[in-house]
Amino acid sequence: MTYFTSNMNSKTGYMIRGVLIVLICMGLSGISWGALAGETIDIETRWKGKKWKLEADLYLPEDKKGPFPTVIMIHGSAGPDSRYGFHRPALLKEGIAVLQVDFKSGIFKGPSDRPNVSNFIPFVFATLDELRKHRSVDPEKVGIMGFSFGGFLSLQSSWKDTQEMEMDADTGFVAHVAFYPGCFYLKQAWFSAFNKELAAPLLIFAGDKDSYGDGEHCAPFVQEMLETNPPDRVRVKIYPGTYHGFDGKRSWTGKDPGAVFNNKKAVLKPNPEAAKDAQALTIKFFKQAFGI
Repeated sequence: MTYFTSNMNSKTGYMIRGVLIVLICMGLSGISWGALAGETIDIETRWKGKKWKLEADLYLPEDKKGPFPTVIMIHGSAGPDSRYGFHRPALLKEGIAVLQVDFKSGIFKGPSDRPNVSNFIPFVFATLDELRKHRSVDPEKVGIMGFSFGGFLSLQSSWKDTQEMEMDADTGFVAHVAFYPGCFYLKQAWFSAFNKELAAPLLIFAGDKDSYGDGEHCAPFVQEMLETNPPDRVRVKIYPGTYHGFDGKRSWTGKDPGAVFNNKKAVLKPNPEAAKDAQALTIKFFKQAFGI
């Protein structure tokens, strides 16, 4: 069913000179070091009432001039993984910069000890605020996408109520993409605390065999949002025969308290065909939102 990130010895001196030669050669050949390695950006936010510093890696398109439209990419509960490496090159190729965040390090180890996902919403908007200051980023063209944990945050940050609480009158993201975001849990949070108005366009992807209920719950969730949002404001695509984490490389089966079917049994399984289709639709969605 479908709807439409001095002092040195001689050995050290040789090493540094070698690195400099490599960098100079890269510059002469027109290769962008930023696009290959990423630039680390420090983000200040708060965690449990104290200042907290996050690190994120900014990748810029090669052989193009900025400022660039940019997408913030947020990992799942397992942390940064192959999904960053899968989606980033495709976005860069289209002239879209990518900021890959790490909201996990120093806070939780995995799904079993992860705090409530909504606690990370301030991280999302602190990242947006810091990214907009970067000289290579177009501050008016920043989107967000995420996977599972990150998908939940991408979707929740699309709610107008959330944006107003976190940013006052400032403009939020231009577009939101949520891969298997946990619609079963989001619906509970939505109707208990928020209205149904979206601040920006939203695109959701899920498989019909998703262990966390997205295959069953995302389409009805979108239908309820369409009651108070324009038809082109929110879309969902459900892939048949497809599981959670379908755009990743990891296969796994085991118990997870968050799973809603089969006696809390969770399944992660790649689906390359669905992954490529979702990737293409994601790029098309962002390009339309960015006007490129």
